[in-house]
Amino acid sequence: MSTAANCKPEYIPDINQFYYSKSGTNSFSIKDPEIRPRSIKKDYVVAKSSKFREDIKQKWSGVVIAVDDEELTVRLEDLTNFDNPNEIVVLSRDEIDNNDQNLIQPGALFYWYIGYRQGIKYSKERISIIRFRRLPQWTKREIEEADKLAEDYAEFFLAN
Repeated sequence: MSTAANCKPEYIPDINQFYYSKSGTNSFSIKDPEIRPRSIKKDYVVAKSSKFREDIKQKWSGVVIAVDDEELTVRLEDLTNFDNPNEIVVLSRDEIDNNDQNLIQPGALFYWYIGYRQGIKYSKERISIIRFRRLPQWTKREIEEADKLAEDYAEFFLAN
């Protein structure tokens, strides 16, 4: 008969249980009546991630129309429902991220998202995110080439 002293635990992943078997024996062929299954091992995954999920309810594309020291006037196009008309809105500069403050100027393009954020370490909270587009500036040469191309197209399409 086997005793706990000369038995070693062996994990069988197929059936997710521990069996005690004698050294060198196959744990699937249980011949010894004292060999009994132990408690079922359960694998628990502990989430150590601080990731969150955002549920965006409303999206706009905007362009800055006018700017002063405290606020900016913008035109918004609804990206959630295209049937809605464009809107003119005045936003506080405090709504804009500090990294985007230098991008605020007439003609600047941005996106505005409103929704909810929730995660393991977060309770559900309402969010409003304004992100300015960061496009490379056009060089003088590129502008001149675009002007020449526009003149060529105008001559072609306006010629009778």
